[in-house]
Amino acid sequence: MKPPRPHGLVGSLWFVLPLWVVAAPMAEGSAPARPLRFSCADALADGTLTDPTQEAALVAIAAGLRWKGDDPFGPPADCHRAVRLICGPRLDRGGDVEAIVEVSWRFTDDCGSSQNQNGDFVPVTKTFVASRHGSVWRGVAPLAITTGDGPSSAFFVRRRGGETAIRVEWRNAATDSGCAIGRYEVFTLRAGTLRRVESGDDSPACVPCGCK
Repeated sequence: MKPPRPHGLVGSLWFVLPLWVVAAPMAEGSAPARPLRFSCADALADGTLTDPTQEAALVAIAAGLRWKGDDPFGPPADCHRAVRLICGPRLDRGGDVEAIVEVSWRFTDDCGSSQNQNGDFVPVTKTFVASRHGSVWRGVAPLAITTGDGPSSAFFVRRRGGETAIRVEWRNAATDSGCAIGRYEVFTLRAGTLRRVESGDDSPACVPCGCK
């Protein structure tokens, strides 16, 4: 059986949290969001785990979270699997430190045939928020499921009031007009619950070919 190809998905990305607020479009000409960088003993600056034995626990969290909406990919497989951890702060000002975790793998029935880029597989990434209590990581909430067709990123940002939040962006490479399309969502963690507080369109300015 061939890997499923997602249908009806904008940019091949699923946002998997409830919608808590009405979407707030980004003002035209707004400056790009600036990622906040945090350091921790669990990962290097590029997200590489300093303790590889933590990978199994993080993969298990990704498998155990309840991913809302359509999830044809299921638990992460071990085919070309990789785990990145983006160190974060105490988002809800509690005692535990949060992080953004990305678990990526190749979804396929035959991992051996996916050794090259022309193989029959779907590159999948599940992104979620985790919290560390002592030395143990636990899942807080899922953020998004993406495939290789829709580039995306998740990172920490500072909101205008000084609150640290998580921003998830996706960008579709091109449309029929030749213009890229982008959207974003911003989440905060309050009392242990991840809530969407902002969303909008951050597509770059574009003049379609043939238009004046």
